[in-house]
Amino acid sequence: MQGDQKLLLKKFFGKEEKVSVNGTYNSKLKNAVEDFEKFISKENKIFVEKNSNSKLIYKALKIILASFFLTLVINSLITQEFTVLGVGIALGIFGGVFAAILVAIWSDKNKWAVLVVLFFASTIMMPMFFLAFIGSDDISSFDSNCFKFLIFAIISLFVFRYFINQPSVEKVKMKSEIEGFKMYLGAAEENQLKFHNPPEMTSDVYEKFLPYAIVFGVEGIWGKRFRDKLQETIDAAEPYREIQNPFNYGFANSFTTTLKGTTIAPVSSFSYSSSSSSSSRSSSSSSYSGGSGSSGSSGGGSSGGGGGGGGW
Repeated sequence: MQGDQKLLLKKFFGKEEKVSVNGTYNSKLKNAVEDFEKFISKENKIFVEKNSNSKLIYKALKIILASFFLTLVINSLITQEFTVLGVGIALGIFGGVFAAILVAIWSDKNKWAVLVVLFFASTIMMPMFFLAFIGSDDISSFDSNCFKFLIFAIISLFVFRYFINQPSVEKVKMKSEIEGFKMYLGAAEENQLKFHNPPEMTSDVYEKFLPYAIVFGVEGIWGKRFRDKLQETIDAAEPYREIQNPFNYGFANSFTTTLKGTTIAPVSSFSYSSSSSSSSRSSSSSSYSGGSGSSGSSGGGSSGGGGGGGGW
């Protein structure tokens, strides 16, 4: 048994052998579900968390600053004017530091920290905006364009940081596999040919994949496929015998709905315990036996009809 399954059973039952799920709010079950979700999130951290693009932002910031400084140095060597170079280096270093801090704290969603950093950064950005858009007699148009490049490049980094989050390769692969598995569980019998070598429907396969069908919300379709396969097997063995179907695939949907009501709000009344599965099998056996008896009496009636014909 896996670790998450052990945790769920421990939180659900504890030292008890029976747990009642009747649709009313139960804090114990709610805490069990929350602990289970935290455990799953921790174990699958690489899949459930957003992949940060901060490393890519830092690389781009280094390239932008290097390009800005290199351009100013070349222009200063050509014009033999080093005043703008000194101012540009100072503003570029402070602006780059504040930009790196903003990128680092952005993922923590700490609004107050972001506002504080922006406030102090504005003292650096104001002179930079002045050099870029207002200018003076000591600043050439080329120098002004260099500062414009630095401002727009840093702003574009934050736009990229906010809107674009590249998922990890593992997450993309896992998402594709989950979508394909969901399509398989929710596909009708006539659409199974679309899948490459799907497993044959057996009781073991049905029980193994039923929890996943419940999670995906396709337990009704999955149960119907098992019922149809069961009926097909019975018809092949006894083609002239009509029986009642003992399998009720609505159980999974009913239990899922009731469990949600127990952990969120009252919905319906349903009782489940560790012995409920055995009682369900017993009732199913009784239903099957009743169906067989009905078929037998029907056969007897036909036999009697045949005898009357002989007398005539």
